[in-house]
Amino acid sequence: MLVRGDPASALILVWMGSQAFGLHRRASNIMPARPEGGAPMRSGREMEARIYLHCPGNDDETVAVACGFSWGACLLGFIWALSKKMWFAAFVMLGVNLILMGIGLWGETADLIGLVLSVLFAVACGAYGNRWHRWTLEKRGYVVV
Repeated sequence: MLVRGDPASALILVWMGSQAFGLHRRASNIMPARPEGGAPMRSGREMEARIYLHCPGNDDETVAVACGFSWGACLLGFIWALSKKMWFAAFVMLGVNLILMGIGLWGETADLIGLVLSVLFAVACGAYGNRWHRWTLEKRGYVVV
């Protein structure tokens, strides 16, 4: 329920407005004009950049790690880290999430602060998740192909 003066309601209204007016589209979704006589321009979304890592001891195992933002790390957090066998990162992410949840249980103001910090932590996990995955694989002996 939307309540006047409630910060969560304000966030919902801003999100709904951005969806209605198309403000959620990124600049990379807009294709530039085709140059005369040249090849068609790409929007940059056809193929995402990936880094391939190969395990020297196993000829069949090559892992592709995406570059950029990781929606899995942002939305799933420590579950994503467990699925990638990143045990230490999963433990740290779970600990931070539990601490932020504890902050949210203290009161009304702390609840809002806990929510904001949780969202910021999720965005940070999404921004750095693929880097952490690549770093973990390199520590295990994988080499970039």
